[in-house]
Amino acid sequence: MNAPNPMIDAQVQVGVDPAQALTRNGFLDGRFELFQPKTGLRAGSDAMFLASAIPAKPGDTIVEAGVGTAAAALALLTRVAGTRVLGIENHPPHAALARKNAIHNDMADRLVVADGDIVTMGVRAMAQSGLAPPFDHAMANPPYHDPTQVRAGQSSSRAAAHMMPPGALAVWVENLALAVRDGGSVTFIHRAQALPELLTAMDRQLGAIHILPLVPRAGQAAVRVLVRGLRASNAPTQLLHPVPLHEADGSHTSQSDAILRKCEALDLDRLVNRP
Repeated sequence: MNAPNPMIDAQVQVGVDPAQALTRNGFLDGRFELFQPKTGLRAGSDAMFLASAIPAKPGDTIVEAGVGTAAAALALLTRVAGTRVLGIENHPPHAALARKNAIHNDMADRLVVADGDIVTMGVRAMAQSGLAPPFDHAMANPPYHDPTQVRAGQSSSRAAAHMMPPGALAVWVENLALAVRDGGSVTFIHRAQALPELLTAMDRQLGAIHILPLVPRAGQAAVRVLVRGLRASNAPTQLLHPVPLHEADGSHTSQSDAILRKCEALDLDRLVNRP
């Protein structure tokens, strides 16, 4: 789901800049636009679902690890007025595009992009331009693959977006958990296969963990999971009913369409025990 999908009507190419090998794409039914590499890192529905699941309200501050070109950050800022995001990015070309996208969407005052690696960056180092811990929320759409599995000839953009060393995910969780206030949320979207590793890391730092499987169609196995925990909570872990992304005919379900096109929130608390 991370690559552009022609069935995602919320993402429509509206122009190309050949000199920089970029495309300009509209998201959330054109509510914001994103400059992104023509090849390599390409934002899609993962970023929109992640942004929709953050329980932010006006005035809240959010930190995103691995902000990339800022798709999730801009989606959240678009949905919730008055919020501000600190995006952390260790790949300079992606960080530069994130800043470009913030300016292009008139959100440079609400999105601050810091060059850095969440694995090595301490919580104190996260303070940037008036945004500082503790944050109200943290989020991440982390790299999915082991760097030892990089294919020969793979673009540096794609490698930077999809590679994570073994054991690094636990450090992402720990640093983001330390960066939020008591009661603040930490939300990840990840491959379903990574759920055991992600839960092990989150269980040491967070409580009230909600697990939402995202399935291509009803009755199919999950390909992604949204996992959210709260700092300083002792509430139990809950597995939510899966959310199907498509109908049998390939069209989006009403719930998927509400997130990808209508800029609606995905309220995990309301999904508890809902059939």
